[in-house]
Amino acid sequence: PAIHTLMELNIPVVFVSNTCAIESEKAKQLSAMLGITIDPEQVVLAQTPMRTLVEYHNKHVLIS
Repeated sequence: PAIHTLMELNIPVVFVSNTCAIESEKAKQLSAMLGITIDPEQVVLAQTPMRTLVEYHNKHVLIS
């Protein structure tokens, strides 16, 4: 499969999903399905970008 070729050529690969799982669990699931090793850092889920906003948790912010 193409994913194996990408991995063999050391081409960076990221997996994006709109699921609300945990990155490490999704990485395990994808690894089992595809027969390759996927690190949690290669998985971007629906909530992943929000991790950069932790400092604003429980604070009032204006979003426009």
